[in-house]
Amino acid sequence: MTKVYFADNLVYLRKAHKMTQADLGKVLGKSHNAVWKYEQGLAEPRLYEIALLAEYFNVPVADLIYEDITHPDYPLSR
Repeated sequence: MTKVYFADNLVYLRKAHKMTQADLGKVLGKSHNAVWKYEQGLAEPRLYEIALLAEYFNVPVADLIYEDITHPDYPLSR
C-alpha cells in the first residue's frame, strides 16, 4: 500500500510559507478548523481543493499526496 503524506506535507508547506491555518483557510475558502482537520488527517479536502493547494504551493498534486516533501532532498523549487 502506498503511504500518504498529505497531512504532513500540508503542515510543512503552510509553515514554510509562514502562513497560519486561518491564512490557508482563506486560500481554500474554508475555516481554520477545516485546515486543522486536514493537517491532523481527520478530514480530507475535495479534489479541487487539493489541486488548488498544489497550484498555490507550486508542487505536483501527486507529490503533495504521495511524496515526503519535508525531506531535505525534495526539490521545492520545481
